[in-house]
Amino acid sequence: MYKRQVRDLSIEGNSSSYSDTYHSNAGICVAQNIRGTTITNILAQKCDKGIYLIHTFHAMVVHNTCTANRYGIKTYTGWSSSTPSGKENFICNNICNDNTTSGIYMGSNSYCVISGNVCNNNTTHGIYCSGGSNNNFSNNICCTNGSAGIQLYGNNGAVSTVVVAGNLCYTSSDTGHAMYFEIAQYCMVYGNRCYSKGGYALRMYKTQYSTITGNYCSSNLACIEVSGDYNAISGNVCGGGTGIHLSASGTAADMNTVTGNVVINAVTGIQVAANAAKNTISGNTCLRSSYTAEHHTILLESGAANNLIAGNNISGLNYTDNSGNATNTFVNNKV
Repeated sequence: MYKRQVRDLSIEGNSSSYSDTYHSNAGICVAQNIRGTTITNILAQKCDKGIYLIHTFHAMVVHNTCTANRYGIKTYTGWSSSTPSGKENFICNNICNDNTTSGIYMGSNSYCVISGNVCNNNTTHGIYCSGGSNNNFSNNICCTNGSAGIQLYGNNGAVSTVVVAGNLCYTSSDTGHAMYFEIAQYCMVYGNRCYSKGGYALRMYKTQYSTITGNYCSSNLACIEVSGDYNAISGNVCGGGTGIHLSASGTAADMNTVTGNVVINAVTGIQVAANAAKNTISGNTCLRSSYTAEHHTILLESGAANNLIAGNNISGLNYTDNSGNATNTFVNNKV
C-alpha cells in the first residue's frame, strides 16, 4: 500500500557485524515490492546499510544522514533479471559521508532520481550505480572518495538513457576518478564540475551514443577520456595533462565528434588514439602560455585513419600527426 512513513529516528548498529546477508544489520530496511514509502530525517550509523531498499517502488528517501556505515544508502542488486530491482524511487538531499564502501549504492533500478546528495570521504564511491536505465543523477556533491565520485557501471547490461548533470566531483588521490562510466549508452552528461589529482576527471569507457557537453574538467592525467563510438563531446572546458582523449582502451574510438571545446594549458590538448577512425575534430581551441617539446595541441597517434581535423584554433603550436596515414584530413586549422 501507499503512504507509509518512517521518520525522526536515530539508529546505531554494531559495526563489527557487517554481512552481505539479505537484510542483515540495516538501520532501515524496506522490502518486497513495497510502494510509496517515505523515509526522512533518519540518522543511521555503524550499520551494514544505513537505509536499504529491496525491490521498492515510488519510495522517497530524503533528508537523511547515513554516516560511518558500510553502505550509506543501498538498493538491492541480487534478484533475478525477470524481477525489477526497483523503480521510480527518489533519493534526494541526503548526507552519506565516511562510509566504508559507498555513500549511495544502487542496483539495476530505473526511472529513479538521485539528486542533491552529499557523499564525501567514502572509501570507494560517493555514488555507484550498477546497470539500470532512465535514471537522473543531478546536483550531487561527491568529494574525496577513494575510487570515484560518481561511477555508473553496466555489469548487468549497459547503463542506458541516464542524465548526469550539475554534479561536483573531486578526488585528491593519485588513482581515484571524479566521474567514471563503463559500458554505457545514450547518456547525457552536462554541466558537471569534475576535478581529479591523479585519475580521470571524466572517463567514458566503452560508451556509445552519448553527449558530453558543458562540463568543466581538470586532471593531471586526462580531463575527458572517451572510448567507444558515436559520442558527441562539445562545449567543455578542460585543463590538465590531456584535455580530451579519444582512447582505444577497451574498444576503438570511432565516429565521434569533438567540437567547440576549450583546452587550456594541457600537455596534450586533444589526442586521437592509435587506430581511431572517422572522428571529426573541429572548432576547438587549444591554448598554452608556453610550449616545450613534450607539448601537443592536437596529436594523432600511429594508425589513426580517416579523421577530419578542421577549423581548430591551435594558437602557438601546430598539430602533431604521428598516424603515418594519409587518409587523415587537416583543413583550415589556425596556428
